Amino acid sequence: ALKALAKEQMSALKHVQAISKEISNLKRLSHPNIVGFLGAAHTPKHVCLLLEFGGFRRLSQVQRDAGDEEGRLPLPAAEGFFRQVACGLQHC
Repeated sequence: ALKALAKEQMSALKHVQAISKEISNLKRLSHPNIVGFLGAAHTPKHVCLLLEFGGFRRLSQVQRDAGDEEGRLPLPAAEGFFRQVACGLQHC
């Protein structure tokens, strides 16, 4: 997956520092539940982060497709997602 960030929106030093910190954090993390960092590059107009592909569906799409009328997932599915998030956070 490619994350492209417009340089014109990064005029403040805090934006540049935030991107540098994100790259630094992504480089040191390696876990099945965390999208992996593959590299970074820049063009005249963008800073680009190349990340592992996380799949075709967002959690909101899963909620819409598998959830009830209010978007609530069945308990086993919700537990599975929560377990993956918790494992990723524990690794950080």
